[in-house]
Amino acid sequence: VAMTSQVDSAAYFSQRAAEVYLTTRVITALQDAGLKTLSQLAFCVGQPGQLLPQTDFDNWTNSLLQNMTIGPLEPSHGLLDAAMQQWDSRSLKHIGPEKCHSREEEVQNLKSAASTVSLEGGKLKLVDSNSLQDLEIEGSLQVLQALRRRGVAYHFAQLISWDVHERYIDTLFKYVTRPAQPGYRKVSLRQVLRADKLAFAKLAEQGEDIRADVNGKLPLDIAMQSVLQEYELLVALLPLPETEGKGKKGKSK
Repeated sequence: VAMTSQVDSAAYFSQRAAEVYLTTRVITALQDAGLKTLSQLAFCVGQPGQLLPQTDFDNWTNSLLQNMTIGPLEPSHGLLDAAMQQWDSRSLKHIGPEKCHSREEEVQNLKSAASTVSLEGGKLKLVDSNSLQDLEIEGSLQVLQALRRRGVAYHFAQLISWDVHERYIDTLFKYVTRPAQPGYRKVSLRQVLRADKLAFAKLAEQGEDIRADVNGKLPLDIAMQSVLQEYELLVALLPLPETEGKGKKGKSK
């Protein structure tokens, strides 16, 4: 009953429109066109369960991302949905590189999959009928591209701006490229991935609303710019000492 009342509520429609940053002018234009509830808006573009035209979705996505999603950096729809779910729940969760598929991989592996629009909790949600298996990450370049796709997804969801996320991963990967000092190993890719997971845990612990404020400022942008200076992160990214005596054998008499 509660869900039905929200779907047919003009007040809830205005509330949701404001939450997704529609301007007053756009909201008024929709209402003047007779679209005053979520149910009216849903039926103006199709029927429940109807397949979402791929071209229309891609054009809409590219317009929001301003042509940032070229080539291997274009995130899968599943990754975009994961970022949007965090916006919707107001809860930040770490998305590892193994979950950051490209759109090309998604198309190749889910040719028979279909996206539909469903209604959950009074909210419209894009649902994929299948999901991809985790990526097999083999090297630094693949990890870097995967994390950059995550940055595109967070930018799409208006949680973390592209530039801030790019500077964050650039700082992380500088640790990997630093030459090893005598007696120490280079910082490994495994350390960087652990640090990335820890950084997102730190960001999530702040307990603030992760959505943009009334002035359009993103709280996560501010927090991400300093998170790598946290003591735990600095320790996690320290070069590890070489194991003494490794491979040495005692002299025979």
